Amino acid sequence: MKVRREVPIRRVVVTPDDVRELAAQLTAEWAKIDDFGGYRSIQITAIAHDGTQYDLTPTELSADDNVLDRRSIEAIELAYSTASDYRVDLTLRRQVFSRTDYSKARVTGPDEAWVSGVLGVIQSCAANWRQRANWLDRHPSLSAALLAVVFAVMNMYFLFLAADLAWSVAEAWFGYQLPPESKRLVAAVAPFSALAGLMGAVGLWFGHLFWADRLLRWVAEAYPSVELAMGPEHQRVESKRRARLRWAVSVVVVPIALALIIELGKWLFGR
Repeated sequence: MKVRREVPIRRVVVTPDDVRELAAQLTAEWAKIDDFGGYRSIQITAIAHDGTQYDLTPTELSADDNVLDRRSIEAIELAYSTASDYRVDLTLRRQVFSRTDYSKARVTGPDEAWVSGVLGVIQSCAANWRQRANWLDRHPSLSAALLAVVFAVMNMYFLFLAADLAWSVAEAWFGYQLPPESKRLVAAVAPFSALAGLMGAVGLWFGHLFWADRLLRWVAEAYPSVELAMGPEHQRVESKRRARLRWAVSVVVVPIALALIIELGKWLFGR
């Protein structure tokens, strides 16, 4: 009988030392197998962001200042196999959202207790890695919906602000005043205008949903569900994206938000 179990690896930041510790413990478990059928192998592959693949031995992996410390790594694959159907396949791959599950561990063997024990070792190691509490990863659809609401509200605000400005200009420059008959008409159609405004807001929400999803995906790229924090800091893709995100927030988002708050205060209380 062959037993196979698989578990995903999600919301972690993995360092070279984490990989070394995991590989050392898996190699120790591998050495305990007595009935390996005359064949036992360990394959360790590191894949850089430019696609270059590096095949490492356990000794090379355990050494300090190896390729994990010198290159920005996209994925690491550990494969342990024997002729007697004992097998461990572990993949650590950068992934933005957990729903893809590129990073996972699969353990196969004729002994269920051994399979459970090896999976326990993997899960114990992963529990000691830096955990990432990621709202965007846990609730991507809800986050996009809420951001689309913010975009729709901002859009409606700018429309009302433009209408109010146009009316003020008409009154100041041309001395135009709304006749009493028109005021009564406005009061009569106000409920229908509110309904039209609500429908317009819903339409704006649907229109902004796509852009909200794209923006959140760009933000999530800086804080992926599985991040391989390997190589020099200046080579890491996530570090570069976080730097760009901090620049965008400080130079673009914060000034616009402050300006909107000030204008909204004037519009509400400055009359």
